[in-house]
Amino acid sequence: MNMSVLMVSIFWSFSFTAPSLDSVPPVSVRVFESEHHSQYYTSGVHTTPPLQYPPVTSQPASQHYTLDVHPTLPLQHPPAPPQPVRDQPRTNWPIPSQVSSSTTGMIDEPPRQNLQKPPATSIDSTDPTARASAVHQPQAPTSGDIEWNVWPDGHITRIYSREDAKRPEVNDFHVHWACEGLGAPRKQRRGSLDALEWQEGVRTRRRCNGIIVCANHESKGGSCAIVVRPTTTKKLIAKQLKASCSCGAMLVHNNCGIIYDLFKFSEGVCFVHRGFHHHIRPPRRLHLTKMESHHFRQVIKEHPHMSAAQLVMGRPGIDGLHESVATISPVLLNMARVDHERKKVFTKS
Repeated sequence: MNMSVLMVSIFWSFSFTAPSLDSVPPVSVRVFESEHHSQYYTSGVHTTPPLQYPPVTSQPASQHYTLDVHPTLPLQHPPAPPQPVRDQPRTNWPIPSQVSSSTTGMIDEPPRQNLQKPPATSIDSTDPTARASAVHQPQAPTSGDIEWNVWPDGHITRIYSREDAKRPEVNDFHVHWACEGLGAPRKQRRGSLDALEWQEGVRTRRRCNGIIVCANHESKGGSCAIVVRPTTTKKLIAKQLKASCSCGAMLVHNNCGIIYDLFKFSEGVCFVHRGFHHHIRPPRRLHLTKMESHHFRQVIKEHPHMSAAQLVMGRPGIDGLHESVATISPVLLNMARVDHERKKVFTKS
């Protein structure tokens, strides 16, 4: 009886007595250096995860740690590119050879002399290696240098006075290349004969049409030597190409395209030729040279009443017919051309 009362009282005390904070069993944690031997101990009421710390190593007192894992290397900049030499100042004032010490970033330059530009001169070049894009300033020829070249080639810019342009040596600026007239560009149609500058004068433009050769020509490795002078228009050139060479081969047009201009202004005439003719000369000439014109004028003065046909057939004389004017130049084989040159002699005289 007494034992049963004692058991009930103990049970009653455990069931209705609130446990105090001091009655909570303590939790002990033990950390081992090895992760394989780390354990934790608890009373089984609360489960606490183990706490692991990195091993502490002893370091000298003078050594310090930073937050960076890897040491930061100093930033290295690429070497600056070399500065280009600054342009020389465009001035006629000499540059001092020394710069004051208070000025920084300046480059010492030796003093200059003769900074003025040389006078522009024209270039009458026949060298195929000359620069095609060179710009030449015109140069007036001297009184003894008015000889006209009927085969202009290269880069030429020359000014002829009004008196020199009318001389027979200039021959009205005719050339022997097979050229066609192009007229003046639209921007130059309003040029004036009273212009002070030759660029603003009245322009006349012509273009070289090259030559027509046989497809079996010697220049192409063949054996034919036929060369035909092209006409002045594309339509007529197309008709020429429809015919065949005397050797039976077809004809080929080697176009040139070189252009020359004549500017007439208040001071005279400016002749501008651009480029080189990379082809052989046409076989038939169209204009007379200085000596040929002079010889033909002497014949007309001796026989002013002879017709063009008589001049071509031969001048009559006491001992028979004299030589034809065609011996002066092959240009005078054409009667119409002889009549044209004859009228020119009477007009100028």
